[in-house]
Parts: sequence; C-alpha cells; structure tokens
Amino acid sequence: MKSRLCFLSLLLLVFKAQSVPLDEVVLWERNYERPEFRELVIRALEKTIPEYGNYSLKSSLPMEQGTAFANLARGARLNVAIAGTTPEREAALATIFIPVDKGLLGFRLCLVKQQNREAFANITSLMDFHKSGHVIGVGTHWPDRHIIESNGLKTMHSEFLDNLFNMMEFDRFSCFLRSVNEIEAEILANQHRGYIDEQHIAMLYPAADFVFVSKQHSRIKARIEQGILISIEDGDFDRHFERYYANALRRFNFFNRKMLFLTNPDISPEAKAAINFYGLASFAG
Repeated sequence: MKSRLCFLSLLLLVFKAQSVPLDEVVLWERNYERPEFRELVIRALEKTIPEYGNYSLKSSLPMEQGTAFANLARGARLNVAIAGTTPEREAALATIFIPVDKGLLGFRLCLVKQQNREAFANITSLMDFHKSGHVIGVGTHWPDRHIIESNGLKTMHSEFLDNLFNMMEFDRFSCFLRSVNEIEAEILANQHRGYIDEQHIAMLYPAADFVFVSKQHSRIKARIEQGILISIEDGDFDRHFERYYANALRRFNFFNRKMLFLTNPDISPEAKAAINFYGLASFAG
C-alpha cells in the first residue's frame, strides 16, 4: 500500500511538471550574439522561475533587422527582439516600455576613416553639419534613418550592415553614426580598415533599445517585463548598465564633445516617457 502511494505521488509530480508550460524564447540572433542583451533576457527569465517555471532560450537564424521584425510580427522564427522603436513596431508588437540601455541608443558618435578624423573639427552646430556636406551612413530599415533625414541631414543607406562598412571604405559617406555602446566593438572589428571614432562631436536624440515580443506570446512578454522590473527593484538593472554601458561614456569622452541635438518626430509618448523616467537624459516637449 505504501509503495503504491509513493508511486501515485510520483505520477502526480510528473503530471504537474508536464502541465506547467515551458516558455520557449527565441531571441533575434543579433541580440543573442551581444552579451548585454542575452544576459538581460536570461536574468529576467531566471528571476521569474518561481512564478512562471522553467524556460528555454535559443538564437534565431541570422536575419537583417527588417526581416526580423516582419517575422516577429507574424510570430514566426523568433518571438523576442531588442532594438530601437517606431510607432509601427509598437502597433504590430507587444512592447516593454523600459529602455534597456537607459537611452544610450540616442547617444551617437561618428565612426570614420582614420584620414577623416579631423574633418569634423570645425563643426559646432547642426547648421554647421548641414553646410559641411557630410553624408551619414544608416540602415534602410533602422528607426534612425528617418530621425536623421527629418533633421535635414543627408544619408546613404543599405539593408545590410556589412554593406555599410564596405560603403564607407569607398567613400559613399563620411560618418557612420553609431550609438556610444556599439562603436567600440565596431572599431575593433574594422581595425584592418582603419576605422576610428571621430573626436569632436556627438549627436543626441530621444531613442532607446526596447524589448519587443510577438503578440502571440503574451505570457513571455509579461514574464520578461516582470523580470526586468524585479531587476530594477533589486539593483541588478543598474549593475548591468554599469558593466556593459557606462564605461563607453567615459572611454569616448561623450559629455565633453560638442553636442548636436536632433529631434525625433517618430517617438511615441509612451517611449519618450519611458526614456525620461528610466534613462540618463530627459527630453522636453
């Protein structure tokens, strides 16, 4: 009798374990390859195990940003991505309105060819940049493209990130505008080309990396959002920022450069409020 009860108890435990859904998170490959994004998602999932149970996390297949967000909207091939926002993305996807980079996506520096490092030295205003004739490289489907163009700056674009590095090598544009937390890795990856950060100017506008989840996966969205909020409450969010982001601001002397302020006509009230609340900089209007 006792052994039968033990067997029934074991069956009950197995049945209970099988009845708890395993959250299968498929993160966009570009995010998965970057430790700051992968670790943020892992931490959010780990902190919510007591309520949500176990999970699996894997990378999507490689794909460009436009393709990734088209698939995300359909709930196909991936269900989570981290990137800049647009009203269209917010309408098509479930958005977690917490800027995971505290708004550093809008803290921008020019990646330039070594021989062009001093070409921006006399620029002290956005008007100077207009008059200089400099062209900015940007991704075709990146939210930044419309921001840059709406401020009257000239752009050259491509759907493919690798193409942009090649295009600058052939002088299709003179400034590849990158966020302060992206530029160091790209300098290292392009040492053979002699690419380096321009030393004199910085551009600043309200933008941030947000977590987007396909609407077909509302449970995963709620779980990751809860996990990030727990991280904010227990201090892990700030420690994560200090580990992966803060050093870049110091290393590239960001706040001692000539600041060129751009408007972002595409930012939603929700995204702007989130940046103002959680971010490093507040933007009026």
